[in-house]
Amino acid sequence: MRTLNKLLACAMALLVPLCTWAQTETEPNNGSGTADPITYNTPMAGSIGACAPTDNSDDYFSFTPPSQGQLRVQSSMSNSGPTDLEVTFQVRQSSTAVIGTFTLTAGANGVPVNDSFLFPCQGAGLYYISIENPAGGACTNYSFTYDIVAPVFANDAEPNDGSGNAVTVGVGVWQEGQIDFRYGNNSDYFRIDLPTHGVLNIEWEAEHAGTTSPAVATLVLRQTSTAAVQTWNLPVGANSTAATQSVSIDCRSNSNFYYLSVTTGICGTSYRFRYTVTPPLFANDAEPNDGSGSAIVLAHSTQTQGQINF
Repeated sequence: MRTLNKLLACAMALLVPLCTWAQTETEPNNGSGTADPITYNTPMAGSIGACAPTDNSDDYFSFTPPSQGQLRVQSSMSNSGPTDLEVTFQVRQSSTAVIGTFTLTAGANGVPVNDSFLFPCQGAGLYYISIENPAGGACTNYSFTYDIVAPVFANDAEPNDGSGNAVTVGVGVWQEGQIDFRYGNNSDYFRIDLPTHGVLNIEWEAEHAGTTSPAVATLVLRQTSTAAVQTWNLPVGANSTAATQSVSIDCRSNSNFYYLSVTTGICGTSYRFRYTVTPPLFANDAEPNDGSGSAIVLAHSTQTQGQINF
């Protein structure tokens, strides 16, 4: 539909929270090839239906979020008819395939109604929003913004989807990460260097914005060769509320480093973990001393300590 005049665009923009200055649609924008780009968190104003002139084609808009999280669209819409109208917003991925459909309200008699939707598990890639002309023969005026609601935990340094680019994590340091967002990766690798032999302890917290519960992530402890040593299925809390669990494995050596890999089948997971090591009761002996040629000489009546088979 032909763009609204500047005054109407600005007035509509004032009704959408957290906005700066309105953009207005430009015609033709009835397909992905002519979609209007949307600036992050800035209102886009337009009209559709029996306006002047009438144009019943869909309006298309393109955008690329700056980060992963829940896509939030906030609208302020009115229509010229005597009853409220439900306006369909379709979220499309870069191929233009529809990945989410939402209906928002346009108020009757030219009185704007504020509405919104949240769409979890979205990533930093190309999207389109198409707005369908509602039935009823009315002129619908709209203004909408998009932004991203951040996950509970921050993203990890990417790429780290294998041992060759694993992120090194210090002992006792919380490491945050995000996994399985649209356009994102589905595997994270971390390197850990144990300060001593002993029991490896891992604290885990994770969440996703959806409603699926119970949900789990798979944490795998791997040798330097990447061969799996231990696998844990750890909880991922729903509705952006982190679930927690602690796990341990004994008899771990600090002679070589380990990897921790994280995978999950739950779209849009954010997590954090940290590890500590509980040392053995007795201290280690001087190594190497695995044969007579490297045996440690002990003085008479001298107590000695040692560790073996880690």
